[in-house]
Amino acid sequence: MKKGMKKQFLVLIAAGSSGGHVFPAAALAAELHACGFLFAFVGDRSGRRLESGIQAAPYYLIVSRPLAGRGLLRRVLALPFLALGFVQSWLVLRKLRPQAVIGFGGHVSAPVLMAASFFKTVTM
Repeated sequence: MKKGMKKQFLVLIAAGSSGGHVFPAAALAAELHACGFLFAFVGDRSGRRLESGIQAAPYYLIVSRPLAGRGLLRRVLALPFLALGFVQSWLVLRKLRPQAVIGFGGHVSAPVLMAASFFKTVTM
């Protein structure tokens, strides 16, 4: 980095597949963009369809399944997807090296925030 150049602050935003998670995340992204911050999204296919406000932002798809509110068998069957989502999140974090990770809830946020804790990244 050249002297006098400031490092860009990158925020990784993780949001679940429903509008209740994605729309607040998109609103934060718009504010971050207005303030000159860099950001990227992590989500699933459903969230990608909803996140139409910030098309230019990088979007990383990960696999995950909900655990809450389900029967025991569905919870057990969701564990491999949670593990795969953790590995995918870890790879995204290793590639981007964000300074902060913000989770907006939903099943997608859990593996991303768990992976961020391994990188000792600030999580919210």
